[in-house]
Formats: sequence, C-alpha cells, structure tokens
Amino acid sequence: FIPVAEDTGQIINLDLHLLELAAKQIAKWTSEGKAFGRITVNVSSRHFASLDFVAQIHSLYKKYKLPLGSLCLEITESGLIGNLELATKIIKGLEPLEVKLCLDDFGTGYSSMNYLKDFALDKLKIDKSFIDDLENPSDADKAIVKAMIDLASALNMESIAEGVESEQQLNILKELECSQVQGYYFSKPLPIKVLYEFAKFNQAKRVSRIEGR
Repeated sequence: FIPVAEDTGQIINLDLHLLELAAKQIAKWTSEGKAFGRITVNVSSRHFASLDFVAQIHSLYKKYKLPLGSLCLEITESGLIGNLELATKIIKGLEPLEVKLCLDDFGTGYSSMNYLKDFALDKLKIDKSFIDDLENPSDADKAIVKAMIDLASALNMESIAEGVESEQQLNILKELECSQVQGYYFSKPLPIKVLYEFAKFNQAKRVSRIEGR
C-alpha cells in the first residue's frame, strides 16, 4: 500500500500520524521520568521534500514540549538528492531541535555518493539485502559491508546494520566493527509497554557486562 499512498499523496498524512504518535510517546515517557534515548520515525521522500516539513516538526516539538534531540528521522537517498537546495534548507531548519538524521537503505539507491559530504547526517543504515549476504558470505560480501561501515566512520556517522536475523550475521558485523545492529535476532516488533521493559532489561544487561558483573 505504500507505493499507492505515495502516488496519491496520502503518505504525508500517514507520516504525520506516525510522527504525532511518536511525539505523544516521547512526552509520556518524559513526564514519567523514563530514560529512553530517542524515537526514530521513517519519513517518506515526498513528505521530507515538502515546503512545510520543518514547520510541522517544530510544531510537534512545541505542542508536546519535546526534549531537544529526542527524535530521529530516517530518510532515503532520493529524499535528499531530489532537490539538494531544499534538502539543505530542511536540514538546517531542523538543527535547532537537535533532530538526528539517519540515511535509510544505504546502497540500494543512487550510485553517486557525492551528496554524503554535503549533509550533516548522523547515522547510515546498511540495507538488509547486504546483511542477508553475510549468512554465508564470500570475501566480496564482507568487503562491501566493511566499505560501508568504514565510509560511515570516515564521515563521523554511526553505521547501523538492519535486518540481523542470526548469530552468524551478528558475529561478522562485530568483526567488521559496525556501530549498531537491529533485527529479528533480538526481537520482533513489541507493544509499547513490553518494549520499554525489554529495552530497560537489555540496557541493564549491557551495563553489567561493561562493569564486569
């Protein structure tokens, strides 16, 4: 249904609905004193390139009194380079809110990477199709993923592998020094109440490992 929503323009309404839900959840957790980091929301290329996008995000922050840096937006390559001048203005307009920007599905879009140096992006997500190849990888498969991770590091971006579904993939990504990973290996989508407890439990386990307990 997403291509249909994009063609009809309804994707913008879907985006706005999801952004509103995320903002409400951030406000709720903040009021309850719960530490959660930030919430990430996918934004369509069509919506990101709209003239009132920045105003909409500012309005959400004001309406729900969101903490600075509590929202991360995932955008695609086409959303960035379809209109370089507009994309630059949008990114500048989001800076006062400390909104993080994540480049989604990297490696599946445009072949030119010149645009990466022109934008202040925070994260680079390696598409699942490349992670699938790490299940029984050739040297070339590992080299391609390693190149993406190194590129992100050189540009002061975090690398995120999406679609991790096995211990084999996880171990290779550790070996390649990927910054972060996500996928069904850790958990399938969870209800909000379960999600927070799951995240808190795993954060506690991580701290225990760091402290050697």
